[in-house]
Amino acid sequence: MILCHHCATENDDTTKHCSACLVPLRSRVSASPAASDSDAHDPYARVERNPKPTRQGDYQEGATNPHGLPALICGILGILCCGFLAIPAIIIGHLGLKFAREQENDDGKSLSLSGLILGYIGLAIMVGTFIFVMAGIGQGILNH
Repeated sequence: MILCHHCATENDDTTKHCSACLVPLRSRVSASPAASDSDAHDPYARVERNPKPTRQGDYQEGATNPHGLPALICGILGILCCGFLAIPAIIIGHLGLKFAREQENDDGKSLSLSGLILGYIGLAIMVGTFIFVMAGIGQGILNH
């Protein structure tokens, strides 16, 4: 059996992704609670760590960054929607970079950084559009 590092679900030896959360399985983990001496050289030996967060906000070592993809999606939509999702992209991007720095894990760092950059570009588009519209309104008021 392979134990999912994300949700602690036991999966068949032939599966490559967890049947419960669809996360790619990293290593084989034995279902027995005690590892034998022969497991010392076995790369698929039982990994001793807490597979689930103990409370909301606590992540295990080597956990996948949950902020990378949402930051990127908000950043792309922030540019396409005139910057309305740029601020959430900036916030989520900063959270993703903080998560990557605290976990010392580059997983999702590039997605968080991309979302952060796109968020700032979307914010610049939103501010530029606001200034352009206000200047047009002001020019229209002065001409009448």
